[in-house]
Amino acid sequence: MQIKKDARVLTSDNKDVGRVDRIVIDPSTREITHLVIRQGWLFTEDKVLPISWVSDTVDDNLRLRALNEDLEGLPAFEQNYYVSVEEDG
Repeated sequence: MQIKKDARVLTSDNKDVGRVDRIVIDPSTREITHLVIRQGWLFTEDKVLPISWVSDTVDDNLRLRALNEDLEGLPAFEQNYYVSVEEDG
């Protein structure tokens, strides 16, 4: 599965819920664990989504196993909890 930055994120019921903004990688296993989804245009809110919620990717679309309501409980992305690749040793 290939995940592209700015790919459109769709729920299982075909609702557009945002775009892929970042990926989160576990540094010890080098595997993708989460995606950061940017929601909204003017007042953006970034949510951290488990990679296990992704069912497939087609072209520039990423489809979730979840419904739109399931995303409400996801944590907000907070930069201070993550290290970017450029900052890593």
